[in-house]
Amino acid sequence: MQGVTRFEGWRLTLRELYFGRSAAARRFRYGIIFFDLLTLIFVIGTSFIPREPWIGYVDVAIGLILALEYAAHLAAHRNPGRHARSFFQPD
Repeated sequence: MQGVTRFEGWRLTLRELYFGRSAAARRFRYGIIFFDLLTLIFVIGTSFIPREPWIGYVDVAIGLILALEYAAHLAAHRNPGRHARSFFQPD
């Protein structure tokens, strides 16, 4: 990939993972779904037990991972700003 900066190459890789049809892209998306399911189970499960410090640490870690995943998803889009605003614009 001549003429492609490191950031552009990174974005192309992310685009392939999020929107591609390869086996690696499917595994990546299944991994995201699996993490999301584990997150839901954790949130629901810990809502029934007394609050412990470790739960707060795991909450923060999950929040950081989700924020990074959202940033990666935005970077994968051809127009990240428009995609970020699409949440506020009904079809």
